[in-house]
Amino acid sequence: MKDIYVAGAGMTQFGKQLERNVRSLAEEAVRDALADAGIGPEAIEYAFFSNAVGSLITGQACIPGQAALRHTGLLGIPIVNVENACASGSTAFSLACNTLAAGAADVAIVVGAEKLSHPDKARSFAAFSSGYDQEEPPTLTAEQQDGAQARSVACTPPRPGGQPPAARVRNYRPVTRRGPAPAVRIVSVTRRA
Repeated sequence: MKDIYVAGAGMTQFGKQLERNVRSLAEEAVRDALADAGIGPEAIEYAFFSNAVGSLITGQACIPGQAALRHTGLLGIPIVNVENACASGSTAFSLACNTLAAGAADVAIVVGAEKLSHPDKARSFAAFSSGYDQEEPPTLTAEQQDGAQARSVACTPPRPGGQPPAARVRNYRPVTRRGPAPAVRIVSVTRRA
């Protein structure tokens, strides 16, 4: 198997950016990653776009990657949309590595873009509250109802009275590792807002 390298990375500033949309954030990060890698968009053969709750906040469903990457020069190549809750970015990165390892492409880009802020805070809270099985919500066991510590990998359903659950967001910074002139390159772009 050929070595796979992260050839470049780009990232926008963390924070609430109510005046910007996902496309604007993704375009900036892609531009910076391509510049860091020293390549243009024509060198990219596959794109993996990851996003968890963006469609619930912005209303852009089905083709979030195609919409966000529309003006980056990447349209016309396969753009794979990845949604896997908080693991969306790492799942997209894994898929890109597998694509490169399989020899389906020599250069891929991974874009993780999230727009969690909205002027209507209820919309943001509703997006987080959707992170559990809607058809079969988690229930407390008898032990948990008696005050024992609950263990769950799912998001907590809304509290009584409709209050949203507490959310913990981890911020990850991209790591760039450069090796000798790689035969296979991957450009990794990460963004969470």
